[in-house]
Amino acid sequence: MDMKRKGFNPIIEVEKDDFVLSDSVGVWSETKYNLMGLYCDIFTNSMHDKWENLVYIDLFSGCGFSRIEKTGRIILSSPLIAMSIPHKFNKYILCEENVDLCSGLQNRVSKYFNELDTQIINGDCNDKINLIIEEIPKQNSLCFCFVDPFNLKDLHFKTISMLGKVLRIDFLILIATGMDAKRNAEYHYLKVNNCVVENFLDDSEWREKYERSRLSFIQFLAKEYDSKMLKMGYKEPESFQQVKMNYRNIPLYHLAFYSKNDLGNKFWKEVKRYESIQTELF
Repeated sequence: MDMKRKGFNPIIEVEKDDFVLSDSVGVWSETKYNLMGLYCDIFTNSMHDKWENLVYIDLFSGCGFSRIEKTGRIILSSPLIAMSIPHKFNKYILCEENVDLCSGLQNRVSKYFNELDTQIINGDCNDKINLIIEEIPKQNSLCFCFVDPFNLKDLHFKTISMLGKVLRIDFLILIATGMDAKRNAEYHYLKVNNCVVENFLDDSEWREKYERSRLSFIQFLAKEYDSKMLKMGYKEPESFQQVKMNYRNIPLYHLAFYSKNDLGNKFWKEVKRYESIQTELF
C-alpha cells in the first residue's frame, strides 16, 4: 500500500479551546502520535470492508489535546487522531484516570466528533478492564489498542493479557525504558518490597530471572515482554521503535507493536518506513 499517496498526516495542529489541557509534552511525542496515527489509517483503510466492527481502544487517553513544550503548539493527541482518520473506526473506547482530563476529553469528543460511537470511561484501566471488554461489540470485531502509560507502574500485564486472550486485537505499547525503567531500576524497582515490575510483567520471580539473564534492565524488560506476548499467540514482533530526545539523542522510550497476524506486522513495517521518510523530508 502506498501510504505516501493517501496523504493522511496524524500531526494535526489546532487552536486552544475552552477545555482543560494537560501538562506540556516534549516535541518527541509527535513521533509516537505520528506512528499510532499512521497505523490507525492503514488499519482501517485496509480492514473497513472486511470486518463488521473495527474498534479503537485507548487505555491512557488524556484530554485529546497536547501542548508541545518549547514551541507552544497544540496538536491532537491519540484519541482524537484516531477519530480524524478518513476511514473511521466503528467504535471508540477511551479510558482516562484523571477526572479533569477525562472531562476535557468528553467535552472535545462532544464538540468535535459527536457523530462517532464513543464510550469514555473514567478510571484506572487496570481496574476498569472488565468494563472496557464489555463495551467491545461481541460479533465480528477487530481491535487496535494504543497503550501510552507515563511509567511502568501505570500498566499491569494482566490488563494486556485479558484483552489479548479474548479478542482479535493489535497492540502498540509504549514501554517507558528511558524515561522510567532505567532511571528507577537501581533505586526503586529492584528493591524486594517494590511490586512495579512484578505487576508490569505479571511475574513474581522476575528478579531471579533478571539476575540470571546478564542483560541490562531495559533489555530484560523487552525480552520478557516479548516472551509473554508470544505465549499468547502473538507473532514475533518487529524490533522496538526507539524514540529519543531530539536535541540530546537520549533514548526516552520504546514503542512495541504486537499482532497475531502477519498482516499486522506488514502494516507496522510499512508505517515505520513511511515515518522514516517523513523524518528525512522534514
